[in-house]
Amino acid sequence: MSRWFRAYSETLNDPKVQTLPDASFKAWHNALYLAAQIDSKDGNIGSLQEISFAFRVTQDAVSSAFHPLIDLGLIETDDETFHIVSWKKRQYKSDTSTNRVREFRKRGKRSRNVSETAPDTDTDTELEKGISNDIPKKNEQTVPKKQTPAGTRLPENWEPCVELVEWALNETDLSGLQVRDQTARFKDYWFGKSGKDATKRDWDATWRNWIRRANDDRRNTNEKASKDRTGTTDLKRKLAEQHHQMFGGGSQNAGGS
Repeated sequence: MSRWFRAYSETLNDPKVQTLPDASFKAWHNALYLAAQIDSKDGNIGSLQEISFAFRVTQDAVSSAFHPLIDLGLIETDDETFHIVSWKKRQYKSDTSTNRVREFRKRGKRSRNVSETAPDTDTDTELEKGISNDIPKKNEQTVPKKQTPAGTRLPENWEPCVELVEWALNETDLSGLQVRDQTARFKDYWFGKSGKDATKRDWDATWRNWIRRANDDRRNTNEKASKDRTGTTDLKRKLAEQHHQMFGGGSQNAGGS
């Protein structure tokens, strides 16, 4: 079943969205489509494995594309599932009062065509009163519910617990020293950041995403270095072959005839 969702024109001028890398820009829109398709009530679009299957890409590709979205506060994760921020607020359900309004107008039209005498019973009056109460007034505005804070700043005494460190050592290629170094970088970054983007609801999950990104960066660096070394070795071999073809053994032409 096809479903629709609200898309806002202000996105065209939103620098956070418009400056996203191509892969993240595509992942952001696919996440919106997925939330609409599964009729998500709170913006939950499932686990990394489920999203990977829906996007038809690898889990690593999803994780890499989601990193900028998480940093910009467009998507949140509790390390189990991913959520689109403000989905419920922006994808509210419209009031379907069409039938009630049509019935009320029909009754009003009939009442104007008859003499203005008191009704025989209270039934019609009470029914019309009930219907009119259901119709939203023209200038009536819905008062938004008071929302709880979206998150807090990183506590000054925050440190990863033993379980988090064990997770990092078991699930990534980072060593204990590298995990410690990344933790120090993590704390310096978030202590120095200001504004609304400096708050998070789950700092443990934020740290796990930081460690995943550091692990991905380390793998990419190692792969690039390996390719560079391979390319240098191939170049040296080609130069040696060309030298041998041009000069042979090197001493046959040296003495003259």
